[in-house]
Amino acid sequence: MASAKITCRLVAGQKPDAVIATITRHLQDRLPKGFQLEVHRHGPGSEADFVDPDLPALKISEGVLGELLGEKPLRVAMGATIPIGSAFRKHLGCASIFFSFSTADEDYHAPNEFFRLENFKLGMQAWTMLLRRLAASA
Repeated sequence: MASAKITCRLVAGQKPDAVIATITRHLQDRLPKGFQLEVHRHGPGSEADFVDPDLPALKISEGVLGELLGEKPLRVAMGATIPIGSAFRKHLGCASIFFSFSTADEDYHAPNEFFRLENFKLGMQAWTMLLRRLAASA
């Protein structure tokens, strides 16, 4: 008996059921004779969320970051399935931004994960500015 765990980071528009069906079909089509495939799903999965580039909160957050860091932030597409983002969109009808100060080299979700204290301090300052500006724009 052999087993493997497969996790997927979905992109906007992909449905968890369709992704699982595609992977299962791909594996089944390549299964050697005499072997069986069993797929055990752990939870329903979640759709990927996306950030509307015209979202006012995004522009405000970019302003905060530009002011604190001395230059305009660069927008990048980044794969991450954070279920609460799509849940807010689906159930509350509102969009989300994620305002994080961890960097890729800090190995988040790894056994040797760490977080730089200077990023913690920067984050606290940025969050204070962001919340004040969001309140003022409401």
